[in-house]
Amino acid sequence: FIPIGALLCTVFFHYAFAHRRWGFSFNQTYSWSLIGYATHALLDGCTSYGTQLLWPLSNHRFAWDFIAVIDPAFTLPAFILVLTAAIKKQRRWALMAIGWMAVYMALASWQHQRALAQVHALAAQRGHSPERISAKPTLGNLVLWKTLYLHQGTFYINGIKVGLFGKNTVWPGESVPALIVARDFPALAANSQQLHDIQRFHWFSDGYTALDPTNNQRIIDLRYSIVPNQSTPLWAIEIDPSKAPTEHVKYIPANH
Repeated sequence: FIPIGALLCTVFFHYAFAHRRWGFSFNQTYSWSLIGYATHALLDGCTSYGTQLLWPLSNHRFAWDFIAVIDPAFTLPAFILVLTAAIKKQRRWALMAIGWMAVYMALASWQHQRALAQVHALAAQRGHSPERISAKPTLGNLVLWKTLYLHQGTFYINGIKVGLFGKNTVWPGESVPALIVARDFPALAANSQQLHDIQRFHWFSDGYTALDPTNNQRIIDLRYSIVPNQSTPLWAIEIDPSKAPTEHVKYIPANH
């Protein structure tokens, strides 16, 4: 879809201002749109949420967990440098922006690998063999990571501080059973809308779902929480088996 998306962008940008203001040809505008569209998708893949790189051929979401979805330390310097390049019309500022992003992403990748190594070591100390494992940076942060691993049907949550210098710090956290719909909500009909909503939420959460320890009618997304070593979610859905089969689940934001 990248070439198609780039073409749609080109039609807008070229006739809106690229040709009139900078004298770009249609092919030049398309080339820059293509580069921008392609690299944007790859940058999304570097985040903790990821993106569907193979859409519309596949809905699989690629998430490499290098940086948070929102990371001002990455975005603001790049934005300022690109804006300066546009105002001054000097290439070196754009090259500095590319250099900043490359250095920051390399550091993020290194920190991610260190966080994963730490959680692997922690699981080994406990005698666990993780079936799934992840380390996600907290908001705008390459030092504090939320880690999750699945062992024998239970998710183990830990916060890990991966300092640039010195030893790592581990804050052991909660453990919660992974969601099993047939066990946790046996009263839901197979064709109910709520069951479809649960399946969609499970896909959205990349399978990191569990019952809320404080409310067994809520399903939480374990990937994102207010505190890195806790399960208190940023969002959840609430199930009501007494609802009509056509009714939806209830969306629950943080602190509700």
